[in-house]
Amino acid sequence: MADYQLIRSKRKTLALVVSREGVLEARAPMRLSKAAIDRFVVAKQDWIEEKQAEMRRRAAERTAFQVGIGSCLPFLGQALPVEPGDKPVLTGEAFLVDPERPVKPQIIGLYRQAARREMEERLRRFAPLVGAEPASLRITGASTRFGSCSGRNGISFTWKLMLAPPELADYVAVHELCHILQHNHSPRFWKEVERVLPDYREREQALRAFGRSLQEQDWDSEKASRALPKGQGRRP
Repeated sequence: MADYQLIRSKRKTLALVVSREGVLEARAPMRLSKAAIDRFVVAKQDWIEEKQAEMRRRAAERTAFQVGIGSCLPFLGQALPVEPGDKPVLTGEAFLVDPERPVKPQIIGLYRQAARREMEERLRRFAPLVGAEPASLRITGASTRFGSCSGRNGISFTWKLMLAPPELADYVAVHELCHILQHNHSPRFWKEVERVLPDYREREQALRAFGRSLQEQDWDSEKASRALPKGQGRRP
């Protein structure tokens, strides 16, 4: 039987959860017997092993993902190398960073700058097609929310959209502009999206897949590498 951490609460049902670290938790009602919990864990052994293997794979991918001189990072459908330079600059061919400073904060700063420029351009391009103008633009570091539209029609985008293919950045821009017309996800809202992007369903599915891939990249970690050993550059 797999080892597990027992967590009792006022819940009514027994559930098994495998954490990001691969730890099995049994979340059980207060009065459920330990024997009953053990029997449930034994019955779910195949599922537990499969889930723990998946979590180990994801952990290995997070460990393998590095941001440093010598790595290669995505930018709107391109793969750009990270190279040493006098100051942080994103050219059309590379990320240039100061090798004497932590690399990851410099890279994130370059992505943020690019996100403002790129998403401003997309709002200018799509606003006439949608028939709506945003009140403001804000760039965030959100990991799971690619865009949002406030009640006052201010639009926010995460800089992580710069890691996505350009057609997904286009889709998020149109999606949020349409929220100025419809502050909901009603059929009327999706009709507005479809009017501008007839293939929005395919783009929405691709955006969800992109969001799952982001979970394997440790962008929100405080750790920042200075450089990768020679020959250890990683292409996405």
